Amino acid sequence: MEKRRSSFISKQRDNYLPKVRYVNPLHSDAWDELAESKDKLIFMNGDNRNNAMSLIHAMERPQIYSFADYAYENEMKMSDFYYARKDSECMNITRSRIWEDLYAGNIDEKAVYIFMEAPARLIWLKTLNYYWIDNYLVGIGNELSDSLDYVKYEDGDPVSILPITTERAIDYLNHGACDGDGVRVVYPGGKSYGPCISLDAGTYKICITGENLMNTDICCVDKDDKHYVLNNPEISQNQIVYEVDLEKLAYGIEFIVENNSGKDIQIHDITVEKNAGE
Repeated sequence: MEKRRSSFISKQRDNYLPKVRYVNPLHSDAWDELAESKDKLIFMNGDNRNNAMSLIHAMERPQIYSFADYAYENEMKMSDFYYARKDSECMNITRSRIWEDLYAGNIDEKAVYIFMEAPARLIWLKTLNYYWIDNYLVGIGNELSDSLDYVKYEDGDPVSILPITTERAIDYLNHGACDGDGVRVVYPGGKSYGPCISLDAGTYKICITGENLMNTDICCVDKDDKHYVLNNPEISQNQIVYEVDLEKLAYGIEFIVENNSGKDIQIHDITVEKNAGE
């Protein structure tokens, strides 16, 4: 006798197993062009300052799976993934070597470098071509077609140094939060830190945009807690601008904003611009 499935069970099964087709959020045509000439994705975590940072801490899980789906469909390798019992020490050493290669101008022409945060110092070395594709910062050795959907970093553009993920942004907040669009909310008495980048000797213009920024304390420090003089500071409700002079290569540079007002402040973006004459 043919067994009949209970209508109740069928209904419950449909509730928990809906017929949903996965759509990869990497929808720009630029990804298709990259797949034609590249065979690997290399994830770069934070300006070579923390090679022990796991990918799941630098990127949200759905983002990792999106790249995994893209790599699988295009027969590409990935330098990292979300899995257990990986050889973390080997991966950390490899990631450090890749950073050193990029700073030395040694590029893997078959690789798509995906940066968790904009490596300002590396960008100004012009080792790679940089593109914002579907809100991800991508570096490649060649140039993409002009007709594709992307934003390219041009020489002289200010570099936005906020992390691309909410997960990483939270690490740079004390008594604050970050929304899904990357906006930092700093509560009264809280601080915004980061991004702990390296910068060569030179003069830099820092611009912080947001809301309710008037009643804030600002400073610039490095990994050794050296405080730098802020030149020509201008502070308004929606913008903080100042310049910093570095006499030599400095590591772990942070642009700190402390909320001294009685209400929340918002930080929409932090950009760094190098003096054009240097």
